[in-house]
Amino acid sequence: MSRYIWDYMDEIHIDQFKNADKSYRVEKELEAPSYRRATILPYKTTEDPGKGLGGILDIDGKWIPESGQHIVGADVIDGYSVDEVEESDLEVVWFGYYHNHWGHFLTEMISRCWYLLKHNPVEEDFYVAYAIKTDTCSVGLQGTFKEFLNILGVPDDRILLVSKPTKYNEINLPDISCVAGQWYTDKYTAIFDKMISECQGEGYEKVYLTRLKGKGLASTQIGEKALMKTFRENGYKVIAPETLSLKEQINIFSSAKEMVVVEGTLTHNVLFCRNGIDFTVLNRDMGNNAYQPLINDAKKVNITYVDSHLAFFPTFAGGPFLFYFSDNFRRYCKDKGLVCDKYAEGKIRLHIKIMWYFVMYLQNMTTETIDRWSLEDKYNEGMMSRYRFYRAKLKDYDSPIERKMRNGLSRVTKKIFGL
Repeated sequence: MSRYIWDYMDEIHIDQFKNADKSYRVEKELEAPSYRRATILPYKTTEDPGKGLGGILDIDGKWIPESGQHIVGADVIDGYSVDEVEESDLEVVWFGYYHNHWGHFLTEMISRCWYLLKHNPVEEDFYVAYAIKTDTCSVGLQGTFKEFLNILGVPDDRILLVSKPTKYNEINLPDISCVAGQWYTDKYTAIFDKMISECQGEGYEKVYLTRLKGKGLASTQIGEKALMKTFRENGYKVIAPETLSLKEQINIFSSAKEMVVVEGTLTHNVLFCRNGIDFTVLNRDMGNNAYQPLINDAKKVNITYVDSHLAFFPTFAGGPFLFYFSDNFRRYCKDKGLVCDKYAEGKIRLHIKIMWYFVMYLQNMTTETIDRWSLEDKYNEGMMSRYRFYRAKLKDYDSPIERKMRNGLSRVTKKIFGL
């Protein structure tokens, strides 16, 4: 199991992390049965956003339950009848539904890839088949997603995206090797062991993974620069994964002895690290990522969580997230022998960050978002207690000087914009 350090977390949510510290590994024999003249179905939504239809119909038109999966907030629970079916004489391996999100890809879309560890599509003349989860994704496999399969021996011309109901001469259906957040088998970790063995080279001992180069993050987070600068100036190599090929990323991750990551999808990349790595996660919000404890257990990491944020209100995957030079972060740096205070942001920048946070909250937490992900059911308790907790962290925010600063900013803003 993993070894956790809880010393730099707030009591308001630490129990969620402690309760998730357990073994997720299961002993399970996995098989890959073959179905003649079976049909792959494109994804189909239902009135319940948490349930979808699709998977595989056998030669008699009966749904094969093992072809379902959990994918981006929905469970494929059944098939559906079709009037028109295309015919193909190809042999394929069904890997499930695809959505172009790296974290979900690693946790929900590659668990059947263990099949590739003993079967080569070129030598055995088969194709790998995915279908797009059309309600959340409109693009095909590209970039690192496709490179993931390439490293496992699947060339581009052996990857299929099924867009219409299609009956294939033969469909191989590997059992899933992991259910995100629930259990994993040795065949799931073997996928990453294989990829690490294929991507060897020189790397860095201490690595910091940043989100600052990611596209579309302007409205999701603020404040990471000060944290990143702290680690960079203390000898950590700063890496923005999206600027590198997957092979280059894996080489860096698997070579590192220590890695620091801001919470989110980036934390899942520890799957490409060696077992037992020293792993620090800078939390950006309350609550534990539901998928990460299983991953921590699978890699037997020595993990430290550091609360480095202000989270006045509940957010979802798109934020906004407000990183902050918290007391927890300062204590962590002190215990690690890292110089940090001179990289902290000043009072004016803190005020600007907080204003940004509330503006982006209105933008990101829309009625549509709340309804789609049932956030009222998840987050409607303890709202003011949460706000009060993080409001109290701003220890000098109500000093006379601070109040004058805010009042001055308010008057200047009103005058400039005629409000």
